Amino acid sequence: MSQLNRFAMRDMTEIGAMLRETGRSAQSMGDAASRVTSCLYQELKDGDRPACKLIRFFKTHPYADLPPQLQEHARAYAHLGPPPGSTKCLTLLATIGAKPEWNSRILSRGHQAIPLLSEEMVSQAPMISQLIPPDGAGCEGLPAF
Repeated sequence: MSQLNRFAMRDMTEIGAMLRETGRSAQSMGDAASRVTSCLYQELKDGDRPACKLIRFFKTHPYADLPPQLQEHARAYAHLGPPPGSTKCLTLLATIGAKPEWNSRILSRGHQAIPLLSEEMVSQAPMISQLIPPDGAGCEGLPAF
């Protein structure tokens, strides 16, 4: 268990080892994502409580490659009809948090598939803009705006 307000290199090394072990026996990417989010939620503490109220795990996919139900979520998020097929979408693989509705990616409202339509759209969505730096450094596979 690591105290997030005193997180040090040793903690990072221990958490990294835990995450590698957690993912080793995963049966799918979704299973691995669920295990990773659970591990972080349980191990990162603020006193005796979880330090993070919500942890989500996303992967990018082109809109055209999403299954129909996720395409529907992406269209609803965009409010503009279907985005171009090559549009990258953040796809929620796992979620865990303090509220019951935060513990199921299927029950997640508005986060199952988020199309990354433009730099303006990304900058207006705080959760997304904090994930993607303005210059896109370290975000291979995401659109360059």
